[in-house]
Amino acid sequence: MRLNLTALLFSLVLPIIATAGRIEKVETDPRLRDQNVASIQLQVVSTPSRWLKKTQHLDVVYLAYAVPSRVERYSLSSNQWLAPIPLSGVAQAIAVSDAGIFVSQNNRVSQFDLSGGNERNVPNAWINPTDIGIAGQYLISAKNRELQSLRISDYSQVAVYTSFGGYDTPAKISISDDAKVIYGWQVGLSPSDILRIPVFPNGTFGAVLSSPYHGSFPASSRVFADRDGQFVVDQAGIAFNSNSLTYRSGTGGPINDTTQADGMRYVLRSNSIARLTSDFRELGVRTLSAEFHAVAVYGTDVYLFQDFGSGPQVQSVASEKITGYEASLPPDPMKVPFTTDFAELASDGVLYLLNRSQKVVHRLTVRRQYFLPSVALPESPLFASVDRSTGDTFLSYEGGRMTIVPSFAPAEQFLAYSPISACGLGAADNFVMICDDTGAWSSHRIFDKSGTERDWREWNYYSREYSWNSATRRMYFFRDGTSPNDLHFEQISDTGIITSAGETPLHGDVLTTLPIRPNPNGSAIFLGSGQIYDGVNLSLLGQFPLPPKDITWVGTVAYTLHSDSNGNTRFIRWNQNNTIMSEITIAGSPIRVFSNGSKLITLVHQNGRTSIQVWNTDFSNAGFVL
Repeated sequence: MRLNLTALLFSLVLPIIATAGRIEKVETDPRLRDQNVASIQLQVVSTPSRWLKKTQHLDVVYLAYAVPSRVERYSLSSNQWLAPIPLSGVAQAIAVSDAGIFVSQNNRVSQFDLSGGNERNVPNAWINPTDIGIAGQYLISAKNRELQSLRISDYSQVAVYTSFGGYDTPAKISISDDAKVIYGWQVGLSPSDILRIPVFPNGTFGAVLSSPYHGSFPASSRVFADRDGQFVVDQAGIAFNSNSLTYRSGTGGPINDTTQADGMRYVLRSNSIARLTSDFRELGVRTLSAEFHAVAVYGTDVYLFQDFGSGPQVQSVASEKITGYEASLPPDPMKVPFTTDFAELASDGVLYLLNRSQKVVHRLTVRRQYFLPSVALPESPLFASVDRSTGDTFLSYEGGRMTIVPSFAPAEQFLAYSPISACGLGAADNFVMICDDTGAWSSHRIFDKSGTERDWREWNYYSREYSWNSATRRMYFFRDGTSPNDLHFEQISDTGIITSAGETPLHGDVLTTLPIRPNPNGSAIFLGSGQIYDGVNLSLLGQFPLPPKDITWVGTVAYTLHSDSNGNTRFIRWNQNNTIMSEITIAGSPIRVFSNGSKLITLVHQNGRTSIQVWNTDFSNAGFVL
């Protein structure tokens, strides 16, 4: 259902201002969430460039400028700028085909030869349109929420497209050359969608189709249609199937431009150029020394265009040099102190430790008590999670890029793109679940280890932590940012499908302090507040005597970490009726505790570094690693 949210924008939302080239996020008042009102649609903000519009025909790139009003041209085949085309009016948009160069200006639409000469007025063309494009033998103009089709051969108007209220008419258009289909975002409607409007061989317009999501994805003003009509990509970097406008993939975050060549897709982001396969698998990324605003490909070279006021500039790079991210050598964990941003223990006794500032994942084998080779990362990930059954590590980055570090080949590999940056991540054995801010409220997406998206559920929740239990195949999480907060679960099948979901019946009485720790068989869920919940129906079972900073089990015996008044860690062993059997004090503040067989592993923060110790179940020291 579409909602008119204008009043909500002024009375019930808190805007978060974004810089150019990023996604603006506008949050709905959390009180609305229990009234089935979706969050306000995210907005993508364009990265400004000096030119109004870029287009390419054959081996020439065209840039239309308003001040001074002109068309700049660059020949990709000869690697040189051609003579600019001066304009007497103020340029608005440009379109080029074999028939010539068409420029919309504030007082007319002009047609030039491909050489840039022989300007003539295009009679019957709408004056001062917001955008123009070419579909076969027809010039398409967009203005005042209408579209005009003009036959180029005789300048006669063939058709005018009008939608109810103008809501199903884009202001900025992109036309698939081969498919002869117009794409663009709706204007004046909230939430808005991408539109698809075919142009028939006789120049008339077909029925409009809008994407089926109604605000689930960020809105923008520009889209980039593939020449072959397979996909359309918007400024948020989200790709949709052209025929159905259903979601296909992310591309790594907001983009400035994108193009295709030889079955490859090139995506220009604010500070990098990425080379993707036709099915949106990342082949390589090259970091750029400055921001560029347009991309073109000719032969084996990729051309990057920019203008920061001194006129258009172009640089080229061989496509083969757009390779994978380059990471520095990882620091030696025995020599370079580190703190732990994320820690997890796999069933084979390998401990995984992420340090974001050092961009590294350290790997410690607990049984042998030495470090395996560390994995250097090219960037600092937003989130990490480990498949405890295999030791495969999942990482997510700004823009939605996801990677996997297989335990058997400890080097980072591209996994998939989520539509936008993740807001959470949790491994679920052979799958990984991410949270993102698409869809109503938030979405949970399930990916397998090949990068295939298995399931997507909106009307979902952000949580500071997603905690998996293999025995029950349930992912447990809070609904942070929603009032009242609660403990939730989702059941994930062995094929990666969310089959059921549930929440506690308390609605307001859940003390949602991290961590969320299911016991090994999933019969009970322990929270950092000390509350204990039934693992099946999430009813409250009781209260643990001391709220734990972390908890683990050896068999049915619980071991917990707690902060003491001196900034150190109490390490406690509990009996079956939750009374203290024994305890010791460890110097440093608590981070995590794990069990592996009959061994216990503690991580504490001490003097600016992570201290790791291995213990027997009677608290006798079985090893001091760091």
